[in-house]
Amino acid sequence: MLYLFLYNNFKVLIYKHLLNYLRQYAVTGLWLRYFPRNGKGKDDKL
Repeated sequence: MLYLFLYNNFKVLIYKHLLNYLRQYAVTGLWLRYFPRNGKGKDDKL
């Protein structure tokens, strides 16, 4: 019973962490695509 409880909590934690990471990665990718650090156009390679 305790094992199941821990497993469910762990699963939720991993899921939240993964969603947060993916959202952060997507936002950073979009930002770099339209406002690159090196001042190049949006279609240039980073």
